[in-house]
Amino acid sequence: MRKLKYVPIILLIPMFLLSCQSGSTTLATESPTTITPSSQPTDTPTSSVTTTVTPTEVMIQECSIPSGSPPLPRLDVAQDIPNEIVGFLNGGGSLDELLKILSESAQLPNWDSAFTVEDLDGDGYLDQIVTILNPTPEAIQAEGMLLLLTCQGAQYELAFLLPVVPGWSVPIVLSIEDLNNDCIADLTVGRETCGAHTCFTDIQFITWTGSHFENRFEGSSQDIPSPIIEIVLDPKHISVTAGGINSVGAGPYRSFIRRWAWDPDLGLMAPSKDELLPAEFRIHKLLDAEESYLQEDFNQALILYRQVIESEDLLDWIDPTVEQANLGAYALFRIMLTHIISDQLTDAESAYKLLVDSFNSEGPGFAYAEMGRTFWEVYQETSKAESACATARAYASTHPEAILDPLYFGYTNPTYSPEDICPEGL
Repeated sequence: MRKLKYVPIILLIPMFLLSCQSGSTTLATESPTTITPSSQPTDTPTSSVTTTVTPTEVMIQECSIPSGSPPLPRLDVAQDIPNEIVGFLNGGGSLDELLKILSESAQLPNWDSAFTVEDLDGDGYLDQIVTILNPTPEAIQAEGMLLLLTCQGAQYELAFLLPVVPGWSVPIVLSIEDLNNDCIADLTVGRETCGAHTCFTDIQFITWTGSHFENRFEGSSQDIPSPIIEIVLDPKHISVTAGGINSVGAGPYRSFIRRWAWDPDLGLMAPSKDELLPAEFRIHKLLDAEESYLQEDFNQALILYRQVIESEDLLDWIDPTVEQANLGAYALFRIMLTHIISDQLTDAESAYKLLVDSFNSEGPGFAYAEMGRTFWEVYQETSKAESACATARAYASTHPEAILDPLYFGYTNPTYSPEDICPEGL
């Protein structure tokens, strides 16, 4: 059974009369092109092009093959399809006839970019992009192939092939845009695969090297769950936002963005470091505070710990009342610790008193107050933060259900250990 997961939104800007070598091009983007699961085609433009060219212009031509009556291409064996289609077109079959054959055989995906033309090698002739569904589908995922046929004036040649890959969808054209500034349109393609809860997309960036087509996409996008893919034209890059893992056991997901931009020195579409999106969940604000603490940015850590306690805008996972109490109590413990590390003993004592006064009876948060009490007693006796921390770690080790378990928020978030509660090396 075929299942088409989504139809991409494609932004196409005609490049037919554009000569980059003899002029300049300015790309202005009001909003990026976005490709998301279950999206529908749109005719609304999201980008505009302002072009300044000198009289030297390149006119794009269609492939001039004399009309003929070739045998219809056989489409029942996947590995034979590329040669069958090339033979049909070079024998005089028209693109309109091929489009009709593919449509009637139910082997053409139902989005416009599945069958489209563009000059992808800069020779002035329109090349043909054909996406074809697997003729013998065995998987729920709609598998298939993509053919890139270049026009050599009087005939087509198979210049690039993305074959059927079991377990991955038919290739989906995400954009036909010049993203590497060589004044020739590039082909950005994605394949999707889905597990029980979450889908992933493998992106390829197919570009003309001067002699052949090649995938120049560095790294992988396959580890980004439920991706939202944006083709951004100013500045030119591919942006992929992690949408999350759709499983209860995963816990609250912290979304991030990874961007790919052309690196002219490497000749690759190179990835950036992952950029975390602002924390929406309380646990993620706490993790941001912990990271600031580890980076010894103690002022920022204190700000973030207080937001964990005070913010009404942060989201909770399952039980807001319990989670707010536990995370708030732990954040107070860390505020006390941060003040001690910063030599702010008066503020540390205030945080300690607030902790034990706010959580003075059995219930959510009480265990963190008890841990704080053992920490404070040792610190008062020794004036050594490390000795007090060792006591706190020991308390967490003997009370994991009360200290560590409430800090567990699914497998996509860090799992706390006693060492994390009060880091060594103070």
